[in-house]
Amino acid sequence: MKLLIVDDDAPLRGRLTRVMERRGFTVHDAAGVDDARLLIDQHAFTHAVLDMKLDDGNGLDIVPLIHERNPDCRVIMLTGFGNIATAVAAVKAGAMDYLPKPADPMPSLRRTSPGVSSSS
Repeated sequence: MKLLIVDDDAPLRGRLTRVMERRGFTVHDAAGVDDARLLIDQHAFTHAVLDMKLDDGNGLDIVPLIHERNPDCRVIMLTGFGNIATAVAAVKAGAMDYLPKPADPMPSLRRTSPGVSSSS
């Protein structure tokens, strides 16, 4: 299982990466939209955890790029600035879940991906 993590908060991105690697994912991480585009061109991700607000754009802009490469990719949006309108926009863009920070994306990933391990 290949996971893309995109967040401009380096410490959070590092913690998520370590936790998800221990749970069996091959993780690639990016700090923003531009770095994510490069990784999406190189890999077909099965899962993605994306921050909504990034220094160089919006995580919603990444969702169609991921689904263009792999329509079955499970996308979870994270945000520290949540409201109903952005949650609706995330789901319309193709995200399967929308979680406020700090959040553990594992329950959402397990719910939609039976092969995802819960061990840490």
